[in-house]
Amino acid sequence: MENLSFIEVILLFIVSNILSFLFAFFLKKIKVENLSKEITRLELELMNSHSEVLREMQENVRLENSIKNLITSNYKEKQQLNN
Repeated sequence: MENLSFIEVILLFIVSNILSFLFAFFLKKIKVENLSKEITRLELELMNSHSEVLREMQENVRLENSIKNLITSNYKEKQQLNN
């Protein structure tokens, strides 16, 4: 193998650095895309969980109102029986 000239060594160094930079750039881009997908998935999961909690809260309010109505009705019946 022949000896490389100084300019060839410099060019080889520059090309290898450019290739390293491109590899690192695309690797980082892939990682960012994967993280973005994971964030989107977690946001959807959180929204679904949040909507489920809201439904449960609404159901609890309905049950609470039903119980209050039953208590009121029971109280009124007792009042009528006492009169």
